[in-house]
Amino acid sequence: MSSVHDLHRFVDAKTRENPQFCVLTEEDLLRGTEVSLDAKMFPDQVLLGNTALPLSYAFSPGEDTDGVTVQVPLPIASQLTAGQVQWLVPGLREEQISLLLRSLPKVLRRTLMPIDVRAAEIVREFDPGRGDFLTALAEFLTRRYRVHIRRADWPERSLPPHLCPRVEVVDQAKKALAAGRDLSVVQEQIEAHDHRSGAWQKVASFWEKTGLTEWCFGDLPNVIFIEEVGGVPLLAYPGLEAAGESVCIKLFAKEETAAQATLGGVIKLVELGVARDLLGLHKELSSTARNLALPKREAGGFRGGFQQLGLQIQKASPLFEPQTFADAALKRLLEHAFRWAPVHPLEQKRFLQYLDTGRRALPGLVYQLSETVRQIVALKESSIASAKRYPGFEHDVERLLPRDFLEHTPFECLQQLPRYFKAIQIRAERAGLKPAKDAEKAVELAFFKDWRSRVPLGEQERFRWLLEEFRVSLFAQELGTSEKVSAAKLKSLGNW
Repeated sequence: MSSVHDLHRFVDAKTRENPQFCVLTEEDLLRGTEVSLDAKMFPDQVLLGNTALPLSYAFSPGEDTDGVTVQVPLPIASQLTAGQVQWLVPGLREEQISLLLRSLPKVLRRTLMPIDVRAAEIVREFDPGRGDFLTALAEFLTRRYRVHIRRADWPERSLPPHLCPRVEVVDQAKKALAAGRDLSVVQEQIEAHDHRSGAWQKVASFWEKTGLTEWCFGDLPNVIFIEEVGGVPLLAYPGLEAAGESVCIKLFAKEETAAQATLGGVIKLVELGVARDLLGLHKELSSTARNLALPKREAGGFRGGFQQLGLQIQKASPLFEPQTFADAALKRLLEHAFRWAPVHPLEQKRFLQYLDTGRRALPGLVYQLSETVRQIVALKESSIASAKRYPGFEHDVERLLPRDFLEHTPFECLQQLPRYFKAIQIRAERAGLKPAKDAEKAVELAFFKDWRSRVPLGEQERFRWLLEEFRVSLFAQELGTSEKVSAAKLKSLGNW
């Protein structure tokens, strides 16, 4: 051939004679090599319940479609879990597990050697279930091989894209609505699409209600059958959702979404049910805040005059703004007195008993909170009045009791603040006597200085209070801690 034109003409002519001209066959590629392939390892479809989900495969490195794509009908897409998706293709499992084991930190990886043998064992025994894939795998490895592994031990993108199945959500006309390898992102993308069928609307019209101000609707089931989509039951999860100054019954596509909404809905029904009680308690808490802002009066003299001057200053700038203080305090008290757990059953009798028990507990809890806050304020003032200090003293005092401390301090943790302030005072005493020893302990504490950037959001609240206990164990061990704490335990909750 002397030109591209001649080549095209030659190929066209040959192709008209033989359509398979220039088409490679399997024999051409293998050249006699014996290759066995179990089709069950790479199926064309997988069953989810009674629904067959089509699978397609592509070797397109760098492209969005590289690897495996599973096609999912819109109505059931919200019910998929990462565990189900990641474990779809049997032929990929051993390579997935092998790479995940190799990406663990060396100290953990060493206990799982030889990797290939362990990977084969895991594939035979492991079932991720309906939860998060890596969380389930971490729990399995910890239980099976007695080595403590957490989800956070795997770095981001431990698996290459072709080993992470791609999910493509389609409507009834097979039109793609969303696609990607991150299931949570795909599910967020399809939330805007109306997955409710005529059957869903019919069921919703029977169950959903709005404008509720009390539990007057009887009992709610845990789950409601809507219809079958491709052989898989489409389920709805009833829940209570706060809507302004009322509550509505709503059907949710996901059980966890219904549960999360219901917790807020139950609290709103509680607020409505104890509204009269809350008015009196709010006044009592506002009064507490105002009294905390007033210094004790001294009779006459220079000191008394100074006190009066302080009174005027504090009136202009109170320690706690009464309205804000009372609002935050009531929120903390409601959270403590009314804990709706577990979410189910959603029964009227259960709620009425729960409401009555909490209502009777509220006055005592208000008194307990007020007395605890008075004690904390007194400890803060005595700490500030002391001449003894250590580096970071003022920051520690302000960290424990900022003006909005009730907005960030659960009721249970509030009870621990007096002990934390006593620990500050003990540290200040000892630092004055042995500053070098205090500085040595401070180095251990400083290791966790940037913890907010290293601890996952879901663990930050627990870490925050565990770190306070760690301070007590370092500087005032005789006060005791509410639970066992160590630097190693703190490190296990974050990425260091």
